Amino acid sequence: MPKSVFDRDCVLPRDALLSFEEITRAARLFVDHGVEKIRITGVSRCCGGTSSG
Repeated sequence: MPKSVFDRDCVLPRDALLSFEEITRAARLFVDHGVEKIRITGVSRCCGGTSSG
């Protein structure tokens, strides 16, 4: 992602993030189509995560 659009201080609004249920539904769909490994990256600062860079 280009730094000019998504720098390390960029925080998306809550309604732009996937919910746990949406993530698990997507994961199930991927698995149903043969995907064996899924990597979810990113840390939400509101959940105690920190960014490094």
